[in-house]
Amino acid sequence: MTTHTKQSGCSSTVILIVAVALLIGNILFHTQESYLINYWGQSYHGNIVSVDSMHTGYGKYRFEYKIKLKNGEAVRIAEGNFKKKTHALGQQVNVKVYKEKSEFEIQAPNIYITFFLAGLLIFFIKAYFVFRKTN
Repeated sequence: MTTHTKQSGCSSTVILIVAVALLIGNILFHTQESYLINYWGQSYHGNIVSVDSMHTGYGKYRFEYKIKLKNGEAVRIAEGNFKKKTHALGQQVNVKVYKEKSEFEIQAPNIYITFFLAGLLIFFIKAYFVFRKTN
């Protein structure tokens, strides 16, 4: 009887880990469109040909960049920031394009989001074991 309980506990732990991993994956890919574009998109090189800015609140601006790609196409990328443009007019940039949506190419996912999601996963696993002991 004790062997059956251990197998049941082990399988429920595996199910919990898989469920939380899928939850985190869904949150990451469905809410962070730029990650999806950077993951599936095709790389292009281009030059920034125009920059528009719009004030969106106390000290916050939204910048819209128009980029002329090497293949002759033009794409627009909007980016929010605090009073600081991250790209300048005439700058050469790498762009990812996926399903007619575009984003600046990033080399790797943001490490802070990775740490947060790993911490969230550890919290859920630890909470599961704490609640399992009380039952």
